[in-house]
Amino acid sequence: AAAGDVLDVLVVGAGPTGLLLANDLARRGVANMRVVTESGGPSKQSKVGKTKTKRFFCCLFWTRGNNNCRAKVCSRVNACWTDECRERESNRCERMADSFLTLFLFPFSFLQAMGVQVRTLEVYEDLGMVDEALKRGNQMKRMIAHFGGGKEIYMELDKVPGKYPCLLVLPQYENEEILKKNFDKVSSAKGLGVRIEFGMKLVDLKQQPGSDFSVATLENTRTKEQSSVVARYVVGCDGAHSVARKKMGMTFLGKKYQDEFLLCDCELKRETGDGDERKFIEMDEAIAYNDKGFMLVMHYLDGTFRVIMSRLEE
Repeated sequence: AAAGDVLDVLVVGAGPTGLLLANDLARRGVANMRVVTESGGPSKQSKVGKTKTKRFFCCLFWTRGNNNCRAKVCSRVNACWTDECRERESNRCERMADSFLTLFLFPFSFLQAMGVQVRTLEVYEDLGMVDEALKRGNQMKRMIAHFGGGKEIYMELDKVPGKYPCLLVLPQYENEEILKKNFDKVSSAKGLGVRIEFGMKLVDLKQQPGSDFSVATLENTRTKEQSSVVARYVVGCDGAHSVARKKMGMTFLGKKYQDEFLLCDCELKRETGDGDERKFIEMDEAIAYNDKGFMLVMHYLDGTFRVIMSRLEE
């Protein structure tokens, strides 16, 4: 849109939500729109952030007996774990359990969101990008949940109604990459001339006096130059700490979980007392424990794992 014109839509945020909206608007031929995001470029890491110099070593171990399955966690964080430290911790866990897992996490990026649901995949099909998503994600079709005391639940996700019965385990940055690539393709094919504007953040949002339009103040994160834009619709897709929501005086309904959770993307192996290594779970499976604490383990397509666990009191 030219300077001074009224935009039809201003989309604030270019995560999965903002990009999905942008794709839908583009396929409907909406050219008079802008998509802005504070991020300096396409995401290649988690919104959680990066580990720095510390190395994480964790033993997950469980006992099996009388159909009882309990998950326990012991962890240590240190800047320089030696082989002797790792061996000592592993031996200690081995004495305490029938079998155990060892996870080694070296400095790399965490991936926060990673689950694409059945109905979302059907929307992706409608947008013409489901094949790419299925190619790059891992289709999880079964989950086993242990609750202790012999209580177990088997969930068959491949029985869920729909054309794509699974939970697609797809890292958020790959999901965003697919959405952006499709948006660029549709925008170019329809001659819309719209692109994702990185490094452009919303700093203020007001109602235009005497009209139903909104006036948004945007700031270039590199040059700090500010500009104003008038829009019929401003859609806040800028996350849990949304500036758009705050400027509209809207609250975020809900409350935080009392528990703290640890997220870990890692290589994982299962060992037994005789030194053998076994496959922990199949590629299309996930396993969860929810007795005194919670733990969930699932596969990425490249063979690494996402582990989510509740943080137990020391």
